[in-house]
Amino acid sequence: MAKATCRGCGMEFRAPPSSRRKNCSEDCRYSHSSVPSPREAEILAMVALGWTNEHVAHSLGISAKTVKSHLEHAYVKLEAANRAQAVAVAITRGYITYE
Repeated sequence: MAKATCRGCGMEFRAPPSSRRKNCSEDCRYSHSSVPSPREAEILAMVALGWTNEHVAHSLGISAKTVKSHLEHAYVKLEAANRAQAVAVAITRGYITYE
């Protein structure tokens, strides 16, 4: 078994050398990337315009619960405490544009 380090939480774990696992467990709640996914960025851009989760959900044809889940993943990746901070960080880092 090879030693690896979880990209999200930093915990060391053992995995077979052929394993492509990047996280310490299936249950690791940490993001394994600091960059929002294209869908997360799309939702953050809508939030930047002042859209509610329900409005975003209706526009994208997904549930408000799914929108909330995408936003929560973005908060972790951007190390943000709330939607306003997540939008500010995403704009500052160039993940979304606001005009």
